[in-house]
Amino acid sequence: MGKWRRYVYLVVNDTGRASYPLRRIAASSLFYPSANQAKSSTTHHTPMPLDEPPLPRPCISFMPSRSSWGKGALDFFGFFGVGKNKTLLAAVDYRGVSYTYDVDGRVVGDIATPQEAKSHRPVSVPLGDALYVLDRNLIPGRRGCFDALTFGRAKDLMCTRLHWDWRSLQPPPFMSEPGYKATGVSGYAVVGGSGILVSTGDVGTHCFDTVRGSWDKVGDWELPFYGRANFLPEYGAWVGFSAQDNRICYLTELGASMQRQPELDMVWDDPTMQVYTNILKSQLVHLGSGKLCVARLFERVENEYTEHGNIPQVEGFIVLTGLVLKPSEFGRGIEMIQNKSLLYRFEAVSDCWVF
Repeated sequence: MGKWRRYVYLVVNDTGRASYPLRRIAASSLFYPSANQAKSSTTHHTPMPLDEPPLPRPCISFMPSRSSWGKGALDFFGFFGVGKNKTLLAAVDYRGVSYTYDVDGRVVGDIATPQEAKSHRPVSVPLGDALYVLDRNLIPGRRGCFDALTFGRAKDLMCTRLHWDWRSLQPPPFMSEPGYKATGVSGYAVVGGSGILVSTGDVGTHCFDTVRGSWDKVGDWELPFYGRANFLPEYGAWVGFSAQDNRICYLTELGASMQRQPELDMVWDDPTMQVYTNILKSQLVHLGSGKLCVARLFERVENEYTEHGNIPQVEGFIVLTGLVLKPSEFGRGIEMIQNKSLLYRFEAVSDCWVF
């Protein structure tokens, strides 16, 4: 087996303090030493017990720019970088103020402000030596919805310093078509090493070619997963969350020249979904060597009965689960083996990002 990442990075919006602490969690804490140990710790119908370790101390905390209407908000993108050094996270607030954080060097840097601030929870795709960011909600006629963060020389000819800078890209062509109404991105994935597939409701699937810098329509169908599907080169498969029921899924046939909607090869029953409901967010992090971290943000509301009536008590918690992919024992497809699950509780949390 090749190398896999040492850490999983967790950012949580602490709504009480309006700060965003970044914590790192040892990836090895999500996995058993062997597949046999993982299999013997659970059955198909019985989920593994969840460990509740204490929260690690933050590596750093980010603060958004304050505004007249509140404390501000941040979005996070990563990992990206130049060459093989993909160790940068980016934090961008509603005003477009942007920062990078190198998780290896533990260094903060500032980057240029994009021409237009991104909408809440935009789509971000690290590809090559750039980071592509697209509004999740695509509003008719909006020009500043798609940008790339690239590394190079400053536009000022008097400045020779290399730095990260935003550049505007061509928006999806359907946004300027007559009769188009606002729609949201449902699923997206990288294909062919240079293409970004994007599905939107009632519009279909389009592909942005990062080499040509232009869009092409792939079909009237939508991708069968929700959010981002991660490509695992060691298996030639994309792994993500099913658009139908949010379960983990994978597919092996996906490309920019498909004539029909791709079909899922398999959907996996996530045991944590049998224990908890009300999922606010799901993410999948590829750790390398066939290992994944499944992250789900849950919310539980319980009523506290007092003399003044029912007072809802809201608890937020995040469950991280290690998942190992390996060739099936029967010689066809991929076998998914659940490993350990860790639960972290938060007094007040409205969003999270896992890298």
